[in-house]
Amino acid sequence: MNANFYGTCDHHLDWHADDELLFQQSDGTALIFSISFGSSTSFEWKRNVTGERNWTTLENADILIMEGRTQQFYKHQVPPYSQWP
Repeated sequence: MNANFYGTCDHHLDWHADDELLFQQSDGTALIFSISFGSSTSFEWKRNVTGERNWTTLENADILIMEGRTQQFYKHQVPPYSQWP
C-alpha cells in the first residue's frame, strides 16, 4: 500500500510509472488501486510511445484501477491545481 497526502492545491506527483518490484510480474497481472479521499483531483496518464494524454477527475471515494501492463506502456501524474485541464 502506498498513501499520498496532498495538503494544498500546490501538492502534486510528477509523471512516473510505478516501478517497484511488486508491480513487475512477468505475466502482467499487477493491479494498482488508487482511492481518492476528500477533495476532487485531476489524474492524467500518457502513452510512452506516442505521448498521447488523457485525464479524469477523481472525486471523494472514487477508485481508479491500473491493471496489467499499464506501468510498462503509460506514465501517470497528479498535476498541481494550476495545471488542471
